[in-house]
Amino acid sequence: MTRSTVVLGCLAATLAATLPGTHAAGPQDRAVAMSRKPIAMDPAWRQQVLDVPGTFVRPTSVTAEGDGGTVTGAEGVLREGGAAATLTTTAPRGARLVIDLGVLVGGYVELGVRRASGAPIRASYAEARQYLGPDGDADPDPGGFFHQGRTLGTDDDPDGRADVHAPPRRPTVLRSPGLRGSQRYIAITLDGPGSLTLDFVRVRQTTFPGAYDGHFLSSDAVVNRAWYASAYGLDLSTARGRRTGAGRDRPWVVMDGPKRDRTVYAGDLQLVALAAYQQGGAYRRVLRDTINLFACQQLPDGTLPATSLIDVPCEPGNPGPPDGSPPGFEPPGEAGKVRLDGFTLLWVVSVADYLRFTGDRAFVEPLLPVARRALRFFAEHAPDADGGLFRTADYGGLAAQNWHTPDRAAGVDATTNAAYYAALRSLARLERSVAGDRDTATALDRRADRVRAALIARLWDPVAGP
Repeated sequence: MTRSTVVLGCLAATLAATLPGTHAAGPQDRAVAMSRKPIAMDPAWRQQVLDVPGTFVRPTSVTAEGDGGTVTGAEGVLREGGAAATLTTTAPRGARLVIDLGVLVGGYVELGVRRASGAPIRASYAEARQYLGPDGDADPDPGGFFHQGRTLGTDDDPDGRADVHAPPRRPTVLRSPGLRGSQRYIAITLDGPGSLTLDFVRVRQTTFPGAYDGHFLSSDAVVNRAWYASAYGLDLSTARGRRTGAGRDRPWVVMDGPKRDRTVYAGDLQLVALAAYQQGGAYRRVLRDTINLFACQQLPDGTLPATSLIDVPCEPGNPGPPDGSPPGFEPPGEAGKVRLDGFTLLWVVSVADYLRFTGDRAFVEPLLPVARRALRFFAEHAPDADGGLFRTADYGGLAAQNWHTPDRAAGVDATTNAAYYAALRSLARLERSVAGDRDTATALDRRADRVRAALIARLWDPVAGP
């Protein structure tokens, strides 16, 4: 999911109750839209589900390509323990096996090798067939951020969209040294003359096994496919942290995406969570632990880091003081040098959304001080001269950005202030329902009204419309 998709989606949802000519659905709308007649279960929805049950995903088909060698028994890789495929190359990457898993998969790639000799074995990975090169679908530009499959995450180390293995001396299972997120196609070849006999190719899944408490099915086939593809995309974008406190299971979290950043962004989470709550109750724990990742990383000024590693040791119920990330768990790479203040605001919205969908007051209550400090920062940088709108700048020595990194941002912008409005409303709900502080909630709602009015007066374009 791109950053633009996330933020524009959040902005649209926020402005639906903010700008002229729009309104949120109320009780009367729902009464008209809902039918009182029960709808019978249609088992056809199960045919739309993309999840592959079990530990492994195995190929659905295989093809042989190239003229610098030969391939015999290619279909042997489709079944473990039976006939095997033999690949013989006379030139570097002269012939190859192309494996189609039938669906995008995240996990460790495993090759069942019976015999091998000569050149190293190369496995490369791609989401789309046309990008399946020797380095998979990695960015070929040396100046690109994701060159050769680089990511910001740690659970896929070493980074890469291709793995090279020395030919083993005896039958064995070769496993990718790091998990490989989101591939449908795998190419197997040799980096020079040699021979390889393969029993199988499979992917050991490492994503959260999502479950459907109910189902979605409409009369539109395209909409149905889109819904279940989105649900499966959520599953692919999960990872399990490697560290945890005593007595707790390793937490699952929702990341930016399965292949590239492999870190958590609060802005992305706010939108994705709304779909996850609808998919199944099991995702409530995942979303709780994802939201919680940021609670113990608040900066002294009240804002949150732009992104978080997946395994920051942050125990629920104990966010601690606003003194930044725990040592050794700072935001990775260049992400630690920028500000995405709108994502701090959307984190506050996520906390309120979580309470609305789960009723889990015990988890939310310790997060209230974090949310209050966050909104205090924005209030301090929302001058009266701007009508109470937040003014983006390079606060705290960090470069200001908004949703489209690495574009710089400065001044009053609609994206951040729409998120500011939503966060004010969200904190007001939390103060009212969790803290029982009606006076503070009322004051926050008044400030939200002022931000809304200024947003419309200064940044609404009646010609462009909603």
